[in-house]
Amino acid sequence: MHDDPLKPLFDQVDIGPSTSSKSPAEISRWVRSTYSQRQRRGRILATAGFILVCASLWQWIHRPNEAPSPRSSTDASQVAEKRTADLRLKLAQLRERVDREQQIVKSLFASERQQKSSALAKELNVGLHGASRVDEQIGRASMSILLSADRVRGRKEFQGSAGRDYELVIAKFPNTPWADMAKERLTSLQP
Repeated sequence: MHDDPLKPLFDQVDIGPSTSSKSPAEISRWVRSTYSQRQRRGRILATAGFILVCASLWQWIHRPNEAPSPRSSTDASQVAEKRTADLRLKLAQLRERVDREQQIVKSLFASERQQKSSALAKELNVGLHGASRVDEQIGRASMSILLSADRVRGRKEFQGSAGRDYELVIAKFPNTPWADMAKERLTSLQP
């Protein structure tokens, strides 16, 4: 669209050595001033164009002699009502999506907490005196997974997640009452 302002200077350099009596500092000043003049000229033109567009829009919006027709106002109100209804529908869909994703995040956090607690329980070398504390922690972890799975199993889109949570309790905490409860709920979950 616009040529590079420095192109003529590069062309002169390509031709050969300069026979001008100007020093490099003078040439540099001249190049900078020419470049800044072109930039100012471009800004002035862009500003003038912007002002012209704004004035045209202002005149178009504020037409004093035209009275709005009743037909156009009803069309405009119908369009506005349709847009409002569309926006409400989109908002409802977004809220549903956020709710689903929050449930997924909660179940992921619960699963991660359970995995970390299981790994920590395995890392600990607990003797007989600490066995009751470990059993209590295992019971709490498995109960929290069961409760989170119970919360989401009623919704069809989360039944798979609930089933995986029940299977996790059975696999990680076998021979516990929580594993037995998870087995019962898993069988009732399957059709």
